[in-house]
Amino acid sequence: MLGQALGFMGIGFFTNLIVGFVAYLILHYFTKLREVDAATVAGYYGSDSAGTFVTCVGVLVSAKIAFAPYMPVMLAVMEIP
Repeated sequence: MLGQALGFMGIGFFTNLIVGFVAYLILHYFTKLREVDAATVAGYYGSDSAGTFVTCVGVLVSAKIAFAPYMPVMLAVMEIP
């Protein structure tokens, strides 16, 4: 189970990292944004939303749908990029 959790955490981390880098490159080369502004916007695109996560967990709990208990840790790891 720990190996599965680490695998999903790695996938989430690298997916968010790639989205952030791609967003930066697109904004930097195809817009007139300053470098710092392009990096700031890209950081928002590369981040996941804690509010959305909490809402999803609330829906799962209220619907009595089981989910893995390590999901909050995955959220924290995916916030790093």
